[in-house]
Amino acid sequence: WDVHHGNGTEHAFYNDPSVLTISLHQDNNYPIGSGLVGDIGDGHGIGATLNIPLPAGGGRQPYELAFIDVVIPALERFQPELILIASGLDANRFDINARMDLTAEDYRVFTQLLMDAADRLCGGRLVIIHEGGYSDMYTPYCGLRVVETLSGLDGGVPDGTLGGESSTKLWDHERAAVAAAARVDGLPPVRMAILVMPNGVLQSDRGVGVGAGVDQDPVAVAAGLVDAVHQGALVVALEAGQGHAQAGR
Repeated sequence: WDVHHGNGTEHAFYNDPSVLTISLHQDNNYPIGSGLVGDIGDGHGIGATLNIPLPAGGGRQPYELAFIDVVIPALERFQPELILIASGLDANRFDINARMDLTAEDYRVFTQLLMDAADRLCGGRLVIIHEGGYSDMYTPYCGLRVVETLSGLDGGVPDGTLGGESSTKLWDHERAAVAAAARVDGLPPVRMAILVMPNGVLQSDRGVGVGAGVDQDPVAVAAGLVDAVHQGALVVALEAGQGHAQAGR
């Protein structure tokens, strides 16, 4: 939830399907033109990069909607062994390098959401690494809320601002930004299983493949195809010697 796009992390794993990278950031803040919703990975890593650029001015509501509609469903599909959070605190309303409107209490909410997800998905394995935060006055309050939530303690320290409550308004353009990311995330990683009959050779793309030949167990082949389809594969059946193919989910 650093306010800036996580371009370094994305670059490191852009072709790696074994790591799901999610960046929830202010749209077109820094780097300019980076972290677009259509940037979803490359090669074998297509579908394992998720960008959620939010319009400037957003408070808890668009962030919370993004967690509920995009981030947590993506984690549930990916089934991680560990969740690691780059905990930039520079989306707070007083930060000089951003134009978002989060309060310290919002970071408590986000931390709890991902603690709950980690408990369900990976035995509570959650690592939070402190990153940015450029308001000398307010960043410590945000960090305190993260640590309090992790520890289950409440030190009773007030928010430190006049008012301190996050906006409860969710604007249409904010809802649309989250919906755009949700549509991209709803597409499974591209996988293909090519079944060649009767004397075929196994050919596969991006991790799922089934081949069938005269010496192969048809039950095993069928089981492999079922597994491929369950994983969202596009199954292409080619009959040897024929000039056509059939494809389907």
